[in-house]
Formats: sequence, C-alpha cells, structure tokens
Amino acid sequence: MKKLAEVYHYNPDYISRLCQKRTGLNMSQYIQKVRIEKSLALLESTDLSVEQIARQVGYSNVGFFYKKFKEHYHTTPNKIRSV
Repeated sequence: MKKLAEVYHYNPDYISRLCQKRTGLNMSQYIQKVRIEKSLALLESTDLSVEQIARQVGYSNVGFFYKKFKEHYHTTPNKIRSV
C-alpha cells in the first residue's frame, strides 16, 4: 500500500478507498484474490509444484496458501491438478 502510494503520489487511505469503491474489496482482499486466481492459472498451465506456485504468487507459508485456496475455490490445489 505504501509503495503504491509512493509510486502514484497518492495518500494510502485514498488508494484503499478507491480500491474498495472499484472492486468491492479492501486492498488486502483484492491482492489475495489476484494471487489465488494467478495460482489457479499456474496450476492449470504449468508443471510447477504447488509449493513453487505458492511462492511464485507471493505466499511464503504454503499452509496458509492451501487454506486461502480452499476458501476461494472450495477445493485443494492438488485436487485441481488431479482433474
């Protein structure tokens, strides 16, 4: 948030409100959504391990990645891979 504010010369609170207004999600939720959606695309289009994908999309804690993935897609990354 702070980096975005610096790059675009806006107040962090303004960026947060703008994100909420445009997406219906706060900045943290929006970033989470983008990461999880990118991870699905990588699961479907690469042979990278789930752990590699989790790290590539910004999760250092693979367990947390699994939890968020399951919350979003109601299944696990491994089940997506096996389909």
